[in-house]
Amino acid sequence: MKKFYKILVVDDEPGIRTFLERFLSLSLYKVKTLSKGKEALNEMNNNPDEYDLMLLDVNLENENGFDTAREIKKI
Repeated sequence: MKKFYKILVVDDEPGIRTFLERFLSLSLYKVKTLSKGKEALNEMNNNPDEYDLMLLDVNLENENGFDTAREIKKI
C-alpha cells in the first residue's frame, strides 16, 4: 500500500499557499494550508503526529515564524 505523506503549509500569502498546495498535490502529497502561526500551533496541538513535514513562512503577518517554530518544536 502506498503511503501518502502529509504536509502542512503555513503562509500568510494566499497565492503562495495555493501554488504550494497544487504543486505538492500533483506529487501525491496530502496538503493542508493555514495562514497564521497560531492556527498552526492549534493544529499541531490537536494533531501532533499528523504531518510528516511543515513548510512555515518566517515572515507571517503580525507574527514571527521563528517564534512559531520554537513553540511547535516543544510539541
